[in-house]
Amino acid sequence: MPPKTQLPPLDLVHEQRLEKLSDEHLRRLLRVSHEFNLTIDIEQLLPRILDLVVETLEAEAGSIWVADGQVVRCRAALGPVADQLTGLELPRGAGIIGQVIEERTSALVPDVHADDRFLPQIDQATGFTTRSLVAVPLVTRGEAVGAIEVINDRSGANFQEDDLLFLEALADDAAAAIRNATLFEAEKRARDLKALLDYSHEITSTFDLDRVLVSVVNLAGRALPFERCAIAIWQGEDLRLRAISGEEKLDRRAAAVKEMERFLLWAAERGEELYVPDIDDDDENALQLHNSFPRYLQDSRAKAVLVLPIQDAEGRLGVLLFEFARAHFLSDWGREAAKLLANETALALRNAQLYAEVPLISWLEPLREKKRALASLPRAKLIRYASVAALVLLALVLVRLPLRVSAAQATVRAAVQRPARAAVSGIVEAVFVREGDWVSMGAPVARIRDQELLRQVRELEAELEQAQRVALAAEARGDLTSAALARVRAAGHADALRLLRQKVDQARVTAPTAGIVLTPRLEEQVGSFVEAGTVVSWIGDPQWAELELRVRQEELGVVHVGDRVRARVSAHPAIVFEGRVVAIGARAEVLDDDVPAYTIRAILDNRESLLRPGMDARARVVTRSRPLGVLLFRRPWRWWRMHFWW
Repeated sequence: MPPKTQLPPLDLVHEQRLEKLSDEHLRRLLRVSHEFNLTIDIEQLLPRILDLVVETLEAEAGSIWVADGQVVRCRAALGPVADQLTGLELPRGAGIIGQVIEERTSALVPDVHADDRFLPQIDQATGFTTRSLVAVPLVTRGEAVGAIEVINDRSGANFQEDDLLFLEALADDAAAAIRNATLFEAEKRARDLKALLDYSHEITSTFDLDRVLVSVVNLAGRALPFERCAIAIWQGEDLRLRAISGEEKLDRRAAAVKEMERFLLWAAERGEELYVPDIDDDDENALQLHNSFPRYLQDSRAKAVLVLPIQDAEGRLGVLLFEFARAHFLSDWGREAAKLLANETALALRNAQLYAEVPLISWLEPLREKKRALASLPRAKLIRYASVAALVLLALVLVRLPLRVSAAQATVRAAVQRPARAAVSGIVEAVFVREGDWVSMGAPVARIRDQELLRQVRELEAELEQAQRVALAAEARGDLTSAALARVRAAGHADALRLLRQKVDQARVTAPTAGIVLTPRLEEQVGSFVEAGTVVSWIGDPQWAELELRVRQEELGVVHVGDRVRARVSAHPAIVFEGRVVAIGARAEVLDDDVPAYTIRAILDNRESLLRPGMDARARVVTRSRPLGVLLFRRPWRWWRMHFWW
């Protein structure tokens, strides 16, 4: 083992190395150093460094090892067995690469089998044959952060001193770049961990399953950048897609949703993690996706997918899907972060499912959410809300308003009605008025014809005329006695005729008072026989109108005689007619909706004669004033008392 030497200052060493490099190596070094500034992501930086080094030195393989505590780990490898070498760990100080890092000294080994530091076990495990190598430490700020190892010159020759000088000069810049990238990665992991904590807090802050699912797919992007995220959960034996990031509402009838659900069912039935780093690759999983789910790949346009099972100790819960727009986007840390997301999601889903099984939880959950929101309010805002609530409560108690009861039906009728009756029996010969006509007191309404009375009048008229002729003839003969007797008979006939004619006058039906004719279709009575005393027509007083209201039985308890009544009719919509309740019916009538209603009668002022009997109206009974709270909550309170009592 070469002895450990005292190292000169790094800046001086770097200058000496640059002076010894050829112009060609300097040009390559400048180009490689420029590449270091293109990225600070260590997952992209290490392969870039290694690719440039292997290309420049024309080597068969190469690797970059990073010190991590008491081990050194291969973080990047290039060559035939790169996949087997990546991630390999060695104890610190083991092998040539371990000694290079531990001693911070370069190694140019033309024949590794002649060097006792060489570990042949690695070649045996990978099947690769190492002939020669050159390795340099990555030292920054006096600390070895790793090493670069280049293996086997492609030409079969050994590496030269110029190759070592180039690699050492490159290592100075590479070490600084790796250190910066490592610090950036550590800071990024810290941010990702904080994002994971925030994610965990958000999804476990509610027990509403739908809110949990929406939060999972939309908040996971804080810790893991993805193109799209989706979650499906098991419902019995069926897997149901429940949420997709960026979509407020899931259209389950969409063909793309059905195809994604079919793909997730296939992935879930595998029972393990499914990671396809490159959809266009030719590995087994990628080929399976192309063969079985071409429609899903076409709709999603993803270049890489990761499907993680969501499960806990009690069993499976669902699957979590991540789609990425770039192949090989996900690093090892990214996969670990995705698994942490899946574990936190399993916890949140299990809590939500258990919470949903609590009795009456659909009633208690809104109260719990309101309580949490109230507790989070600032004190000043809480005081404002309390003040507003107190003012509202005072208004409900102190503000009093009259209760207005709307009538189910309302009809205008005449308030005072007087009958026009037939004084004698007979046939209605003529009608002189119609419904709605104004008549004065004594005005003729109809005429009744009595055939017997008319016959008697004609007979008496004939007898009177005969007696008068006899008297004139006797006087002409000078028979005064006969003339006197004839005059006496004529006077008797005249008196009887006068009485009969008075009866004929009574056969006319006249208005008993001034008013409006209320009886409809009077003309239809012409030719009909009426008995003496029969009402031929009704005459109403127009100065007052009666409003007949029908009030439902649940409102009857608040209506009293003397309450104000306000009404409108379509003929005069701008006018409000007012009156008072004068009577409340004792029996109910059933309305069209099978609800019992009671008749309320009110008298309205109609001195302007605007209201006509038969008009439909919209009416309200204005009852005594009550607190505002009673007016607002009387119906719910009545329903409660009718359904819950003892």
